[in-house]
Amino acid sequence: MYKVVIIEDDPELALTLENILKKEAPLFEVLGTAPSVKEGERLIKEVEPDIAFCDVELEDGLSFDLLEKLPEINFEIVFVTAYSKYAVQAFHYSAIDFVVKPIDPDDIRRVSEKIVKSLSDKSIQERIKNLLYNNKANEQDQRIMLQTASSVYYVPLKEVVRCESDVNYTSFLLSDGRSVLVSKTMGEFEKILPSFFFRAHRSHLVNLHFVVEVKKRQGLAVLSNNEKIEISVRKKDAFLQAMKNLCG
Repeated sequence: MYKVVIIEDDPELALTLENILKKEAPLFEVLGTAPSVKEGERLIKEVEPDIAFCDVELEDGLSFDLLEKLPEINFEIVFVTAYSKYAVQAFHYSAIDFVVKPIDPDDIRRVSEKIVKSLSDKSIQERIKNLLYNNKANEQDQRIMLQTASSVYYVPLKEVVRCESDVNYTSFLLSDGRSVLVSKTMGEFEKILPSFFFRAHRSHLVNLHFVVEVKKRQGLAVLSNNEKIEISVRKKDAFLQAMKNLCG
């Protein structure tokens, strides 16, 4: 059995989540609930859980405040949130699991199955640090976690020049000339990256901040590193409008 705590300030929601876990995740045993940062800290130190389900907003602060109080985080975390897309991006960028209110049992089952497979992953401390950083940073300064076969990179979005698709892999081309190859499709990144990333072509997702010229007749975007990226015919008008919006 895996030890679970629930940090949630709404007792009805806490009970609902506990009941869903009993049905959808029978290997998870809920050993306590807490409504606040203070009580959550006490409960986590007492139980030493394998997994914590944390509401973002608590009685006396945010779950982020709780995490910053802990000297070490050696358990998995699932956030329960009604937050906006902007905050949800921070979870995506840090590879942190979350479920959106109202809670869907299918989401709990999906997340729970994923957690069981990844409990041996030792990167949770760094992932949480990245999440806490992103929660305070503005959109351009947020960092995305990129995991390769041999390393984990935390890359500021403002340093990503473009992404290039290679079937089931995506290359991140960075402003310092490095390239990071990740085993995820570009479509997955297109869903979570902010609006200043534009899919100009089937193979290219471009950071518009690096575009210095658009050759309309040739259908090319010229980047600050002198690369020329093809703009598909059907995307040209939308690309030009996106550049116009970016420049105000």
